[in-house]
Amino acid sequence: FPPEGVFTIGNLSFVVDTYNNRIVRFANYDTWAAETTTVVSPSATGVLGQVDYGSSDINRGLTEPTAFTLSAPMAGLFAGGMLFVADSGNNRVLVYGDPSASNDLQSLGAQRVLGQDGFQFNTVNLIEGREFRFNSAGAIAVDNSSDPPRLYVSDTGNNRILGFKDARKVRPGQKADLVIGQGSDDSRFQRSLVN
Repeated sequence: FPPEGVFTIGNLSFVVDTYNNRIVRFANYDTWAAETTTVVSPSATGVLGQVDYGSSDINRGLTEPTAFTLSAPMAGLFAGGMLFVADSGNNRVLVYGDPSASNDLQSLGAQRVLGQDGFQFNTVNLIEGREFRFNSAGAIAVDNSSDPPRLYVSDTGNNRILGFKDARKVRPGQKADLVIGQGSDDSRFQRSLVN
């Protein structure tokens, strides 16, 4: 729904099922039923990116992506014994081992991620707390009641507020000292989650 890509590994076919957020594997062509006037699709033999054939949630319904989830995959390529998947909704490329060798694709996780600093990130571009993404509006506030005066920037496109300890000393490329709206762990500067 809709299938955006097809690739093969040996005699196995894989269909990139974009809006079901998965890749579906089909058996060897030789095992498919003969075509008749009514064409019946062969049954899938594995699904990558979902827990079962009936699920279709983005990132398996999780708040953030993992090495096991997909969001609107667009293409797959098998080369050098590795499967490369363009996971467009998560703005990354996932690198897997050979999925034709696994009987349990649901539990096959990517070994590497390209385009992000970790599997749990999916921002459009790398964010570190020193950049802004304004959609249609943004806001800036200076708290002159504090000494030194604090600077706060509404980073609307990244769903957060960035704070700087001293508004007088902020320089281009400087990382913010505070992020509001993205949790409290060390990776909060790299997140842009909604709610």
